This record gives sequence, C-alpha cells and structure tokens, in this order.
Amino acid sequence: MNEAKTVRVAVVQASATPFDRDADVDKVCAMTADAAVKGAKLVLMPEAFVGGYPWGLAF
Repeated sequence: MNEAKTVRVAVVQASATPFDRDADVDKVCAMTADAAVKGAKLVLMPEAFVGGYPWGLAF
C-alpha cells in the first residue's frame, strides 16, 4: 500500500489590475514566490487573472 503524501496548496484571492497585463504578471510572480517560501507546491490564481476581463467593472 502506498503512503499518502501531503501537498501544500495556496489559493489566491486577489484583484487584477484592469487593462495592465504586465502589472498582473508581476503580481502573479510575487504572490507565487511568497506562497512557495511558505511551502506551497501549487498556487491557484483567480480565473482570467492575467489578461482577463475586468469583471469588477460590470458589478
């Protein structure tokens, strides 16, 4: 029987910078690095975070 492995996963809840893909890529890099330092092996970002639609402007 195989032993179960534990994997630390980080879930990011952040807002994108509307119409600024480069700023969003910088945010993803910084948040991923921070999560990795804290032991995360997988980092989940919001849907369409980079280059996505500015959903916040519609609500």
